[in-house]
Order: sequence, then structure tokens, then C-alpha cells
Amino acid sequence: MEDFLQIALRYGSLDLIGDRIANSKDIASTLSEIIWLVTFLANQEILIHNLKNPNDKRDLLAGKEIEILTKPQDFAKINAAITKAMNLGA
Repeated sequence: MEDFLQIALRYGSLDLIGDRIANSKDIASTLSEIIWLVTFLANQEILIHNLKNPNDKRDLLAGKEIEILTKPQDFAKINAAITKAMNLGA
């Protein structure tokens, strides 16, 4: 539930994620939104692992780490995948 609360606080609803990314006025805002979303989604797996394995906790990823690990050409693919996912949900 906390995950949906974070999304709701940032976007208003799940439906508005794609709109916010697609309607961003500048590349820096778009990249910031994509990095936040990818970091958020990547950390879900880590949070599940930590819940199931309290004696083997893993550190959560930071946005800066996602930024470093992601090549510039990946952002276009990620943006396209987010847009496709949002269109499937509409």
C-alpha cells in the first residue's frame, strides 16, 4: 500500500504517470521522472527480498545508481516501454 501512496503523492494516480512523462517540458524533467520510476520499480524486488529474507537484507538502489547504470540509449527504450505499458492499461 505504501508503494501506491508514493505514486499517488507524486503523480496523483497510476493513470497520470505516462502523461507526466509524455508532457514534460524539458529533457531533464523527463529523465528525472524516468529515473525515479525505474528506481522505484527496481527497489520493489529488493523490498520483497528483504521482507522474505530478514537475515539477508540488500541495500535499496538510489536514483544516482540507476542513472550511472543506465546508458543514454536505454532511456529512449525505457520511455517507450513506459508509454506502451500505460497505453495497455488505458
